[in-house]
Amino acid sequence: MSVAQTAESVDLAPAMHIVEEMSPVTSGDIIPLLQRLQQAYGYLPKDVVLTVCENTGLPASRVFGVATFYSQLSLEPQGKHLVRCCKGTACHVRGGQRVMDTVERTLGITDGQTTGD
Repeated sequence: MSVAQTAESVDLAPAMHIVEEMSPVTSGDIIPLLQRLQQAYGYLPKDVVLTVCENTGLPASRVFGVATFYSQLSLEPQGKHLVRCCKGTACHVRGGQRVMDTVERTLGITDGQTTGD
């Protein structure tokens, strides 16, 4: 399910519904909570995360810390298709950077960017 939104406003109803379903939300629920929020919104809008923190008592610093630590969670809107390139040591040794360079050159973007389409 995707929720249409503008930069000015974000519909908080889906977030509040998720919080109600998961209640009571504890610090052990942060990852599943963020995963469900991202599934609902396509990413983690800052206003949604702050509202969830206010309504659950979870510290915003902790929630944002988790959101920024895990690469599968995003605080920025993402494109329809996500391309991931391995950056681990084993991939690097076997030419992973060449793959990354080819993807960037082909799509005309750099790591972390989204194409216009």
